[in-house]
Amino acid sequence: MCLVMQNINSVSSAQSQTSTATPAKTGVSKVIAIRKPLNLPPVGVNNGLFLDVNVLPEDLGPDGKKRQLLRLDVQLDALDIHDKPFVVFKHYNLLARGLKVLNQDLRDWCGEDLIAEYDEQFEAGVFLGQPVRVTIHNRQQGKQWITSITGFHPVEVEVQTAQNVG
Repeated sequence: MCLVMQNINSVSSAQSQTSTATPAKTGVSKVIAIRKPLNLPPVGVNNGLFLDVNVLPEDLGPDGKKRQLLRLDVQLDALDIHDKPFVVFKHYNLLARGLKVLNQDLRDWCGEDLIAEYDEQFEAGVFLGQPVRVTIHNRQQGKQWITSITGFHPVEVEVQTAQNVG
């Protein structure tokens, strides 16, 4: 979408020196590009719910090494421009340190280890559907914007003052 504006203030140098001359329209156009609003979740800490866990098929990473990714989806309370909740995700490489990093993220969220070090399997149902707070970061890579989860936090229970009275 472009907006074209006509520049009507352009005056030739001969006309600007004569006080009786009226400025002429020169027809010089300026093009102003109007960008669509970016559909990105808000940066910083956001409330949401653990939505889904998927193990993706093995493939080769950008470095040429074999990897198997686990994808953890979080649905945010924040809404996009179509009034639908944002869904953001974080990948963990299960063939590298992925389970340890996942366990650390879940420990940051709930304060305890949900994955035993000797056990490469875990029960996702323990945290799916549970509230979570995540730190979101948006960055531009080429012409594309990428949203990533940079941290997990516990949801602080708000105590209403009415409950404390009486």
